[in-house]
Amino acid sequence: MAILTDSVDIDASVAAAWQVLRDVSILPELSPSTTAVEVDGPLVQVGQRFRQTVRLVGRSWTSTWTVTDLEEPHRLGIEGSLVPGVAYRLVEELTPLGPSSCRLRVEAHYELPLGGLGRLASRIGVERRVAAELDGVLHGVAERAAGARSTSS
Repeated sequence: MAILTDSVDIDASVAAAWQVLRDVSILPELSPSTTAVEVDGPLVQVGQRFRQTVRLVGRSWTSTWTVTDLEEPHRLGIEGSLVPGVAYRLVEELTPLGPSSCRLRVEAHYELPLGGLGRLASRIGVERRVAAELDGVLHGVAERAAGARSTSS
């Protein structure tokens, strides 16, 4: 299983960042490949599920994600798949840096399938796309949290 990690410092408290992080309904605004998310409110408990539709290389895929780890307001883990045959697990952690700043660190664990699907995943650059998505979503969360803090101050 491969692991990608990324982090961003956020100009907002852990509580403000957590509110953004657990609201996966905003993913289409943060992720260029996410076209839709079906979820019943913010992620609040282990076992909760949501559906994400992504568009890559001219095709759409819908996958179901499950919350596997939740330690409010510091840690969120979800498992699912990006495209058929690509197992994927995200672990997102918030660490306070001060009263009004924190760091969001994300680990993306993924496994490409063997055979034809693995070659297809490799050809469409899954690892490169995962890294770009992580970076975009991290910075989007940071901007949202900082914006929420500044409008509530």
